[in-house]
Amino acid sequence: MAFSMYELTVPVLQQGLGNLAGCLAKASAHCKDNNIQESALLNFRFYPDMYPYVQQVQTAADTAIMAASRLAGEEPALLPQEETDFAGLIARVEDARAKLKAIQPEQLAGSESKSISFTAMNTYRISFKNGADYLQKFILPNFYFHCTTAYDMLRHNGLPLGKRDFIGDFGADMAPL
Repeated sequence: MAFSMYELTVPVLQQGLGNLAGCLAKASAHCKDNNIQESALLNFRFYPDMYPYVQQVQTAADTAIMAASRLAGEEPALLPQEETDFAGLIARVEDARAKLKAIQPEQLAGSESKSISFTAMNTYRISFKNGADYLQKFILPNFYFHCTTAYDMLRHNGLPLGKRDFIGDFGADMAPL
């Protein structure tokens, strides 16, 4: 069975963003329940040269939008990175999910063989010979890097999250033996 670029992109990114939004909601509740200022988590970094938590989430959401937009032959419409609380980050993630939902399968048809070029951080020109390489070798690893780092930052700071929070509903039936 062959998979379309749409199937490999939109539902996968939608699920990852939905799971990220769930972790954000739990982080917000954790801060309220434990009298923790949100800024303590939002500005947390594992190491000085890494993005802070807030930017990990922003980048995950932006990566999803960039993927679907570029594969559809459109310029990505990104929001400014101005969030200062969990509610703002949840809204950003939900905005990304809404933009993904607006993408139709036919918009990504044939994108696996279409070249993709863009400027990154106003510093680099990145060119992929085809959309399949762009998705498999750049977008998905980048997206999961930022989602995983955001998850790990929350775990490191004591949030009671588990693997199911990260993976979400994986479409299989589970029953105890």
